[in-house]
Amino acid sequence: MNQVSMTNDDSVRSAPIDQNITAYKIIISILFGLLGFAVNFYPVDFVFYGTYRMSFLLGLLFPLLITLAWGW
Repeated sequence: MNQVSMTNDDSVRSAPIDQNITAYKIIISILFGLLGFAVNFYPVDFVFYGTYRMSFLLGLLFPLLITLAWGW
């Protein structure tokens, strides 16, 4: 038997839908984490004055995007 909850606009929503959304978010987060891990093997290097080098890891943007989209 499903739990039924009321939302602000008085529409009825069942509990398994919330579980599906949570599962979807977990799967997408894991995929973005793995994609970010793979992308980190190819850093973008900036060279200053021939001796100083700064590396930027593009894979760090993936967890940032997920956090901004869905919160902590």
